[in-house]
Amino acid sequence: MIALTVDFKDLGSRSSGGYKKLQAVCKKFDTRCTVFVTPKDLDESADFIKELSKSHCIGITTSAYFTDGWDTVKSRIREASIRYFKVIGKQPSGYRGEGGHRHPAALLASTRLGMRVVFWSTLCLVQEGSSSDMVSLIKDDFLVHRGGNVVAFRGSGGEEDVSGEVSRVIEGLASGGIKLDTLDPVIKDDQHLVLDC
Repeated sequence: MIALTVDFKDLGSRSSGGYKKLQAVCKKFDTRCTVFVTPKDLDESADFIKELSKSHCIGITTSAYFTDGWDTVKSRIREASIRYFKVIGKQPSGYRGEGGHRHPAALLASTRLGMRVVFWSTLCLVQEGSSSDMVSLIKDDFLVHRGGNVVAFRGSGGEEDVSGEVSRVIEGLASGGIKLDTLDPVIKDDQHLVLDC
């Protein structure tokens, strides 16, 4: 089973062709993605995110730099969690550092708030026409190396809508018999991992 994750900013608008195709493909293959939102996304697109939460899992992401103080980083996560609750009506279950950062305070704050901390095992930088290469990369990571089961899709830096390419990846994987789902059923907790500072 593989979890597909994407940042909200890379999805495109609700009316875009790529987003509509993504929704149709997810319905056809009975799958969902995990979409990570920032506090800014929650403020600017609350209705869209609430709609998304009905068909996909929503997690939060915040920025942090190793030069940021611990209290600053923890405060950002608490604030994002509060904004998420106001929009979705429940606590977020997943946290991923924006850009993949691993600030210790972010890991501690998110786990104390009951969230799973998420890192990707396969990062796909999306460009138009790159879906077949991404399907091959994901299959290789998952089927050959066993362990590449959290995939992050990221736009290549522009304002492009990655939804269309992600939908083609879903078609390529699901039609090949690979089960896709959100993070919760895919990630296995390590009971021996203790984050305490």
